[in-house]
Amino acid sequence: MTTPESAPRTLLERVSPPEVAQRPAARDGLEWRPLSAADLPALERLVAACERIDDPPYRTTAAELSETLFEGESRDPGRNTITAVAPDGSLVAYGRVRVLPGDEGMVRAFLGGGVHPDRRRQGLGREILRWQTDRARQMLADAGRDTPLRIATYVDDGMTDHAQLLAGAGFAPLRYYTDMRRDLALPVPAPTALEGSLVVEPWTAELDESIRVAHNEAFADHWGSEPQTPETWREGTPTSLRSGASS
Repeated sequence: MTTPESAPRTLLERVSPPEVAQRPAARDGLEWRPLSAADLPALERLVAACERIDDPPYRTTAAELSETLFEGESRDPGRNTITAVAPDGSLVAYGRVRVLPGDEGMVRAFLGGGVHPDRRRQGLGREILRWQTDRARQMLADAGRDTPLRIATYVDDGMTDHAQLLAGAGFAPLRYYTDMRRDLALPVPAPTALEGSLVVEPWTAELDESIRVAHNEAFADHWGSEPQTPETWREGTPTSLRSGASS
């Protein structure tokens, strides 16, 4: 028997979603609005400027931005993205929120975005993060799942501005990942022969779905792992690899 004090909190009590995810107030001639596919060229320039300073171990293409923000059934850029537009039409900051459609054991809302290096330390990042967390709480409530919930993002080494922004808002590191890289100028050794009936083959479009299913089985008990749907699996496969597999 439970008392009111010990009764489990409802989903709405846990998430505390605001009625409205309020956009930042207009200032300095900036217009705040959702992103659209027409913004891709300007967004690519903004992201490239951020990546030149933050220096993550990758560079993001326009095709990847389009896929991340505008393609797929689970996208809703009109509600789940925001950008600050300067008087000259350039984008100086943006943010996005997404709840992954395949989550089962834990529903996660992932945040992403950036502020142009020339406009940092002006409060734009804090305003975007405030909107993102409000929108994430709404989306987690809308998911209607009585499971653990999480608002999360990724920070690469070198993104000190982003890390400081998140820490100031109460976020804390939960897990660390290591990306391994290789000098592509070096020769590629031949695959080691495998015993039994196993063979090493190139990744192909025909094998892709079987690989996704095998991945989900292999990571079923892995910490923090959730099933990959065909949509999220496609997003996690580099565009260049998919192009090579389908050619």
